[in-house]
Amino acid sequence: VAGLLSSCAETPTEQAVQQMDELKNRLKQVVDALPAKGAEKAFAPEAGSLPSLYQLSEFSEQEELKILEIDRRHLDAIVEGKAYTKDLEEEGLTDFSNAKWDMLDPDPLKYTSETKFSHEYNVQELYDHQYLKVVEIASYTPGETDGDKTIKHASYQVWFWLADLKNNQLLGAQLVEAQSSNYVFRIVRKGKEYTGEDMLASSARSSINEKIDILLAEWAGKSTEETE
Repeated sequence: VAGLLSSCAETPTEQAVQQMDELKNRLKQVVDALPAKGAEKAFAPEAGSLPSLYQLSEFSEQEELKILEIDRRHLDAIVEGKAYTKDLEEEGLTDFSNAKWDMLDPDPLKYTSETKFSHEYNVQELYDHQYLKVVEIASYTPGETDGDKTIKHASYQVWFWLADLKNNQLLGAQLVEAQSSNYVFRIVRKGKEYTGEDMLASSARSSINEKIDILLAEWAGKSTEETE
């Protein structure tokens, strides 16, 4: 019976496997191009030189930032090819990663609810992206709360790099600092309610991403008003 069940188990389609391999190869090239910790340097493309960072949304007539985001620690783990995203999440190594990276897990159908066809669709979506934002945490200071009151803001200092996945290039890098906002909302994710410190950290990460998005808008030649 076990043999029959395993033979019926879904595996990724041939197209998905090929694109996963190519994506991992692109990500490895990014890892190889990134500087060692302590050797980071800021540089930027000419303002307005990257309009292709923005594309028309499929759901509206507005342009939106078309970019993948990943925590550098998560990126390293994907390239090493041994870790599952759910385990990395539990270890706090995906703080600056966006969704769908679990499509590149060693066995991407093991811990997800995907069919091989929905997995193929998601891999195609990842594969079609040209640009990747890599974030490395340089420092983090936890915040403190007393009930709903913020006693001390959480703050991050991060390096981020903009990579062109299809042309194997680092296009820009910058050190960014930000702290949690004055308004922090209760977070419940996957049935778990997060602590005040977690909420402040999440708010500070949102502030970091907002600052990075403003820089990316400048590099794309978009005004802040256009991207809101």
